[in-house]
Amino acid sequence: QLTTDALFPVTLPPAEGNWNAQLANVGTLRNNGVEVTVNATVLRRNKLSLDIGGMLSTNHSEIVSLGGTSQFKMTQGPAYVVEGYPAPVLWGNKVSNPDEIADPVYEKHFYGPNMPTTLFTASTTLRYKDITLSARGEYQGGHWMHSRLEEGDVQRNVKWPPCFDELERGVENMTALERSYCIPSAIKRDYFFRSGDFFKMRDITLQLPIPLVFAGGASPTLTLSARNAFKWTKMEVFDPEMAGQNGSADDVRTIRDNVPPPATFSASVRVIF
Repeated sequence: QLTTDALFPVTLPPAEGNWNAQLANVGTLRNNGVEVTVNATVLRRNKLSLDIGGMLSTNHSEIVSLGGTSQFKMTQGPAYVVEGYPAPVLWGNKVSNPDEIADPVYEKHFYGPNMPTTLFTASTTLRYKDITLSARGEYQGGHWMHSRLEEGDVQRNVKWPPCFDELERGVENMTALERSYCIPSAIKRDYFFRSGDFFKMRDITLQLPIPLVFAGGASPTLTLSARNAFKWTKMEVFDPEMAGQNGSADDVRTIRDNVPPPATFSASVRVIF
């Protein structure tokens, strides 16, 4: 997909009486990727069957041209629109001397795209007689997020889990990297960037008949279900789905103090009358 005449804020000469950037159709944006969906029945017997399915989608964006205007910052978080980079790209501080026993030295660094570049969903359903077991998992990856929640907590001198051992050793024994995320006076703005990669088991459901008799009813079925019961992520403390003020709908995915999708467990009995 190639988008031309994209609306970008253009800074005009102050001599023309314009102090603020004005929207203009000057940008060119390219997106490319693939979408593949596969569903198959891999086993079918008289009383036994197994279905599997998968969906893979990728999306890689690039700002081809800003139409002569300079790079600019998004309204939310340290995300920028820069020629030759994804839209948007996270750009902030990085410790250049991570292993030294010294105060951190920061340098500017392009971390990567803010939106997932790879999404994968897998599902399976196993049936034996009247018993059904189904599961569905989801992976999102290839992107970075700014953790404003961590940045704010450490600046307020909140002792958080990744720093428990480091604080026990004392500041004089910390590396520059450890000081950068544990010592409030050493923290730099726009620094706490985390990989947004995660996998979640979205749903596991077991349905099976139960030996109960209901007056006027038949086919009693017990259903046990677990949602978001398992999570894998590169984040040490928070959940990647704590993004933004409006969740994933925000233009820039930023970790804030929002509640992620909870893990839930349920049991129900269904009777057909």
